[in-house]
Amino acid sequence: ESLVLLMPTILTPIFVSFASQKKDGLTDRFIQRVLPQISYLWGGVFMLIGLGSIWVIPVFFGQSFSKAISIFLVLLICLNFGVLNAVGLSIFVSYDMIFKMSIINLAASIVNLVLDLIFVPVIGIIGAAFATAVSYFFISASYYILVKKLFYFSVINLLIFQGIVCIQLIGLLVFKDPLIYIVITITAVGTYFVSSKYMGIFSEEDKTTYNR
Repeated sequence: ESLVLLMPTILTPIFVSFASQKKDGLTDRFIQRVLPQISYLWGGVFMLIGLGSIWVIPVFFGQSFSKAISIFLVLLICLNFGVLNAVGLSIFVSYDMIFKMSIINLAASIVNLVLDLIFVPVIGIIGAAFATAVSYFFISASYYILVKKLFYFSVINLLIFQGIVCIQLIGLLVFKDPLIYIVITITAVGTYFVSSKYMGIFSEEDKTTYNR
């Protein structure tokens, strides 16, 4: 989570520079090309960490912590949305939309709290993780609406990658067989890779965007 939250530190000065120099086209280019790449790369990391956590957590912390695996997987889903939220934060700060961003985050906090009160008494501590996941999704959806008002933004690539990651992590959460874990992950990673090739997520032309 700390690594994800470092992104605004790097990206905010870049977007501020674009906004001050009236280079909105570069911001639009970043959103169209670089943002899906960031989501793709982080998603791949989350899928591998999710698979590894099933064996690593009991080894490092003991078998009594095995129940924490489910909570960890749900929180990885949160981070999957958190990547987009971190980038959105940088954009909104740069384009004077801090008030709207603050309202969204406040509303998400209220949603999180209300769902905590509903879920935790029923399903225990994992309910708090589910509540956090819903609030992160709420932020992502709201940020998307705001970005859409500023720039042309096709969400299909992000939806596909985020969806594959969520399905893989939910699969690890639901099933309890090591073989199924591996099959789900291999299928998800393969679909992930083929989708990126089909949609042309990475191309030689992107070097121009990075150089600017």
